[in-house]
Amino acid sequence: MSEKGRVEPPIVALAKGVLSKVDGSVSDVRSERRVMTALCYDLVGSTDLLAVLDIEDYEELMSAFRRAARQAISSCSGVVDSEAGDGGVALFPAEMEAKDAASQAIRAGLEIIEACKRVGLEKDHTDLHVRVGIATSMTLVHGDGGDPAHASVTGPALAMATRLQAMAQPDAILVSDETRNLARRSHVFSFRGIHVIKGFAEPERIWRAISHKRDVDRFFAFGRLNNTFIGRGDELATIAACWHDAVAGKGGAILVQGEAGIGKSRLLYEVRKRTRFQRAKLLLFQCQPGGSHSALYPLLQNVRSDLAGKEGRLETSDVAQVFANQSVHDDEVVDIFSFLLGAEGSNPGLKEADLKVIREKAAWAVRRSIEAICEHGPLILVVEDIHWIDLTSRQLLAELALFIHRVPVLLIMTARPGTYLGFRDLPHITLKPLDREETRQAIMAMRPEIGSAAHSELISMVEEVTGGVPLFIEEICQWIAENAASITDRLAPAGSSSRISVFEGILQARLEALGPAKDVARAAAVAGNRFNLELLQKLLPEYSDETIGNALDTLIEAGFLIRVRPSGEPDYGFRHALIRETIYNALLRRRRQALHQSLFSAVGRDRNLAPWLGTAELADHAERAGLIEEAIDQFIAAGRESYVRSAMAEARQILDHAMTLCQRVRGPDKQDVLRLAAMMPLGPILTATEGPNSLPARKLYEDGVEIARRRPLAERAKWFPIYWGWWFTGPTIDGERARAVLTDLRDVDDPEVQFQARHCVWAIEFNLGHHKNCIAAVDEGLALYGTGQR
Repeated sequence: MSEKGRVEPPIVALAKGVLSKVDGSVSDVRSERRVMTALCYDLVGSTDLLAVLDIEDYEELMSAFRRAARQAISSCSGVVDSEAGDGGVALFPAEMEAKDAASQAIRAGLEIIEACKRVGLEKDHTDLHVRVGIATSMTLVHGDGGDPAHASVTGPALAMATRLQAMAQPDAILVSDETRNLARRSHVFSFRGIHVIKGFAEPERIWRAISHKRDVDRFFAFGRLNNTFIGRGDELATIAACWHDAVAGKGGAILVQGEAGIGKSRLLYEVRKRTRFQRAKLLLFQCQPGGSHSALYPLLQNVRSDLAGKEGRLETSDVAQVFANQSVHDDEVVDIFSFLLGAEGSNPGLKEADLKVIREKAAWAVRRSIEAICEHGPLILVVEDIHWIDLTSRQLLAELALFIHRVPVLLIMTARPGTYLGFRDLPHITLKPLDREETRQAIMAMRPEIGSAAHSELISMVEEVTGGVPLFIEEICQWIAENAASITDRLAPAGSSSRISVFEGILQARLEALGPAKDVARAAAVAGNRFNLELLQKLLPEYSDETIGNALDTLIEAGFLIRVRPSGEPDYGFRHALIRETIYNALLRRRRQALHQSLFSAVGRDRNLAPWLGTAELADHAERAGLIEEAIDQFIAAGRESYVRSAMAEARQILDHAMTLCQRVRGPDKQDVLRLAAMMPLGPILTATEGPNSLPARKLYEDGVEIARRRPLAERAKWFPIYWGWWFTGPTIDGERARAVLTDLRDVDDPEVQFQARHCVWAIEFNLGHHKNCIAAVDEGLALYGTGQR
């Protein structure tokens, strides 16, 4: 066949088209040098499919794949640059840090492979496969350098990605050495050798991207990262000054506060970009709704994330591995944090340690860890949303704030207003809404078509109904794009409403247009901070797996959800906590309760269905479902779990809540039983934290004995710890309570209880110097046991 008549595969023609976009007039437009990552994908054997399929069936299959590929790319902040036939090229925005762009490109590649498998199953073509190539290089961006969708790009990454795609095995991703170096902390790679690549002078080290190691954090998740950063100059200057001191060796802490959606996470992303060449490391800890009952919840989530999503029981070796990854190799530090996190195999001696000793050891472990990490350079430590922080984490943060001036660390915490939580004396920044000009700039960045002077009335309305809150602006701009007709008329009545009610209305209007996806979003809002397809299937049995899966893709594309574990079987979360809160609060009470009940029932039967849910979180679902007795049982179990880990503050908080819930139990008999069940673990916590002679401890045991005396004789052995605590916390040592315990329990048919009741007597008689009475009580106790046990 002549060269003139030869037909090139679509992907080759596409690559040539991308590389030849820029003509000789480049000098007439603005150009910038940027590091950018390119992704090239192509179906395997599509020409063979065309030979065996009807042309319409073939086109339907290709269309389904292209849609799935576009969704995968856009959900990872990428931009589809070009498509041709069965493949395409995507770019990942230069506004991201180069590491982030490379990581997101690989995430997209993994999701394209998963999407190809899904499409193949849905269309009954299980032999459908795709190859992906990814490369990173310096590129020349012509035109609108801030938006790859409206710019022309020249650079070797485009050609390299195309060559790597051609070399890849089916359902595999090959990446360049530069891409692997940038993303090696977020993904697992396998070396595939050194290859000569056509068109490149030097051989290239080639890697296969295997899997994802870390969950997506809020720097990726919240906000559109390719949006222009608007305003906040004074705030950035304040943080920069604190960072300058930290780099010089004098660390500090700062609190960033603002309403939900005001841009706290977006500000931190900007800080991340501007400090990337000075810091050795940035550590992010995320507090979550429902996590306040679980000791060290943010650290636990990070540990699980670094373990590539390992679920089930945490082990000491897991904790050691995660800390070693952060350059912390101290065995004692690992021991302490393993114990606090409840890891299997932790030091059993710590269980017997005094609470004050545990606190001191924990504070030391935090300081030692920070010092070890800082040996490699300055550190930025971010703790987001401390209005949801657990008590143990709060105590350790307070300890760190006192120590931080000695190390090169900048600690940044974020919170909603009014939640200082013991950090009132720290320097703080209060984020205010964007002003009119900044609002206009934000609209221009998101929707240039409505940001011009010709739309001044619309801009005024957007400013009025959003109050300059960036998240509200973003949602309204998205809604406007989806509802171009009569926007001014539809926004006008909102002027008299509160801004949050307008935001609620916008979200609900956008959801209503998404069909079944709105029900999936509502079920997801009930599920909480994290959920997956399997869990949603239990909540929405009326929908097929395919419908729910498509709905999740739709919600991601619409900006409601994100993938928090993109590789393998994905887990999902909401892009912003306020979006979830708004959707949840709009649910009718009965529907909300029914969904919580379904979740509690399903996860209660199979904890592996949602292994990230702790016992306290499961109890919260039961409470919200109206299953009060079940909730109390779960809260008691959660309190015991915290007690075993010496997380006394959380244990007390949980059990106090269980006691409060007992008041809602119908029937005095059942209420008494549940109160006593909660009192048994709560009593030792009060004596340990408040003291045995404290009013809270004495009051609890006095109430407990009063209830126990109402219970049938057959139950009293079960409630003996209440009697013991009542004796132990007595205000006077006169033997009266010991004899009362003995009298109340005399007819209980349980040798152990009888022995312990006499223990109360002989201990008091010994302290009073009544040795004859003491020996008599001892003899009575010993008589309860056989001769061989004496």
